[in-house]
Amino acid sequence: MLKKGCLNRRFCIQAVIVTFLFGCVVIYYCPMVLKQLSFYKSPYKTDTINLSHLMKQEFYQENCFQGDLELTLNRLHENLLKWSKAYHRKCQILWKKFHTIYRVNVREAKQSFPPPFLREVRHWLGDNDKLLKQVHNQKVIHVNNYYSLEQTVFNLLRSKRPSSETSEGTQEYVDKLDALTRRTCDFCRYKTNTADDIFGRIEGQYSVSASNTFKLEKWHSLFLSKKHSPVDLTEEEFLDLFNTSLKWFKKANSVDEESCYPMMIYDTLPKGGASQFHPHAHGFLASQYLSHMAVQQKAAITYKDENAGGYWNDLIEIHYALGLSVTLGDAVAISPLTPVREHEIIIFSNHPGTDLFRLFYYVIQTYYHKLERMCFSTGLAFPVMCSRSSSDSLPATIRIGTRGQCNSPINDVSSLELYVMQNVHVDPYIIIRDLQETVSKLGRTSSLGNEKMVRLSDD
Repeated sequence: MLKKGCLNRRFCIQAVIVTFLFGCVVIYYCPMVLKQLSFYKSPYKTDTINLSHLMKQEFYQENCFQGDLELTLNRLHENLLKWSKAYHRKCQILWKKFHTIYRVNVREAKQSFPPPFLREVRHWLGDNDKLLKQVHNQKVIHVNNYYSLEQTVFNLLRSKRPSSETSEGTQEYVDKLDALTRRTCDFCRYKTNTADDIFGRIEGQYSVSASNTFKLEKWHSLFLSKKHSPVDLTEEEFLDLFNTSLKWFKKANSVDEESCYPMMIYDTLPKGGASQFHPHAHGFLASQYLSHMAVQQKAAITYKDENAGGYWNDLIEIHYALGLSVTLGDAVAISPLTPVREHEIIIFSNHPGTDLFRLFYYVIQTYYHKLERMCFSTGLAFPVMCSRSSSDSLPATIRIGTRGQCNSPINDVSSLELYVMQNVHVDPYIIIRDLQETVSKLGRTSSLGNEKMVRLSDD
């Protein structure tokens, strides 16, 4: 009996070892096998953004900020202090996530003025005694993102600096530029004055593609509106432009499956960086996310590895709790705590659908009609179109910011932004308040549905 027991024990040990080794083999090879099957769930179809877990806005105000969230960045430090004392477990967890991603440092800058200069400063500040008191003891707020390595310095008093005035209004400037460029516009004559991709052109009802003559990527094309003025696009025309881009990405990927990382840029007017007055966007289909997009991708991967959480969801909820977000269907916009431009907005969704581009359009309308800013720059990235590691994929992301007054001789980018740090002197709460009003007004009247947009990946 003893000998039989020993054999049984030896058999059990061997069985355990074999089972363990077999399990290791399955764990190693299973993903490789699944990737070759047609039902493998690609990163594009993976739900990255989850808005359903967000509580009502009132919940955060009452439980995280003691019912007294102050809607200005100048009070960010005070808001964080209230947040640190919250009793609700969800608020405590979110406060910890905030400090996992961000570091906020408030620096006080004191100074004095000779009486003649003080009178001039008072004039700049509109004889506002409260602002005059602040200018003696200024609050400089540094916000750092540990993962994206972005840093933005805010001093809202800098918006009061004197600047050169122009006698010509922005709309008058745009109208003159429209008339001046219309007669010789290559994009208005795209059939004869622009290049074709090897697979031809992609054409929508109000837009068309053209191969970029001087390329920055293997696959680099333009998407042109059939209307000459960028400030006159309707919502349907705007969405058609980006729907054409989605069709182009899908066609280019069918020709070259290794190129599956879709990205875009969209600038308006010369001050915004656009080489042509005619509305156009650039599309790139690359073998990896490029430069700034790659930094964001790495930030999300590192955050997930270190915290076992979703970077984008946590980033969105932090801004949502602070009152710095707007939602529209399956898309959400935030006014980021580390903007690189004035009035910056970042829009997220799981896929490039109608809600994403409608929200994009509403941001632009907010710039035009509420802020009188017609020059802006935009970077867009969409989820990976091929079956790779899910950590490779960004959500559908649009990042947009204004570029100052279109007809101003002052450049909005200096050595400070290029080589030292991002400096923003506009309160992020201003753009988010204005955007909320625009979405509330225009969102009710829009008849565009999600079926309007092409999906980059087949279900």
